[in-house]
Amino acid sequence: DVKDFTIEWLDKLLRENKIKFIKWDMNRYIAEAGWPDADPAMQRELRIRYIDNLYYILKTIREKHPTVVFETCSGGGGRSNYGMLQYTDQIWTSDNTNVGDRLQIQYGFSHAFPAKVMVNWVTDEAWYGENPSLRFRLLVSMAGNLGIGSNLHLWNDKDKAIAREMIALYKEIRPIIQFGDVYRIGDPLSEDRCAFQYVSRDRSHSVLFVYQTQPSIRDAVSGSRCIVLHGLDLDAEYQVFGDIETEIARGKTLLSGGLSVPLQGSWDGKLIRLEKTTADQEEKQ
Repeated sequence: DVKDFTIEWLDKLLRENKIKFIKWDMNRYIAEAGWPDADPAMQRELRIRYIDNLYYILKTIREKHPTVVFETCSGGGGRSNYGMLQYTDQIWTSDNTNVGDRLQIQYGFSHAFPAKVMVNWVTDEAWYGENPSLRFRLLVSMAGNLGIGSNLHLWNDKDKAIAREMIALYKEIRPIIQFGDVYRIGDPLSEDRCAFQYVSRDRSHSVLFVYQTQPSIRDAVSGSRCIVLHGLDLDAEYQVFGDIETEIARGKTLLSGGLSVPLQGSWDGKLIRLEKTTADQEEKQ
């Protein structure tokens, strides 16, 4: 009865209103669980039956409303599982949107799930100590499914201009991030610098996010460190551009010697793009 009632009212709600997005949040899915009228052996089925019925509700509603985007969520990332992902489009990764923690969360999450479903919001998070720039916070969120959860009425014109520019850039590189191969370079849980590299399936394009969370004496001396890249075409030439001086480099060089990326101090980040040169692509055709 509960299952049928839920389908009925939710279907009616979606049919009668122009709803495009549903965040399916359930932080306390069963309270005071009990089934005293049932046989003790059957009582153990309570949570299993709940999940089976939840899947049935989602499956039925998705079939009736295939264009509505569904996001699964529970206490942050409590429903990060492939069972729910059968019937939802994306996952609310965590209620914790602090960028330092987020780098660690996204690092772990990306081992099990693709960037396309990893929802990353920029929010009005309370900071302690140093305050990472809006640009850095956007760079962290752009490594997955970017969203803005801040109060835009509190943003000044400079913040709005930065966000407008970064969102436009994200839309350009989004297919590479969401459908490409991901390489995690460095461990944000134990290192002061880490990177996420995304490479298109045909190896013609790549996006590299580099993050530094703490100052390092190595950077004070040399100003930069080399990051060895992955997934590129060994014999191809790539144009390297973005938050770095534009250059042409061979895949072999980038895969072995790496790319020098200058970063200074805490909460500094770079977005670097790589594209196969036109001459190289024409030669391969």
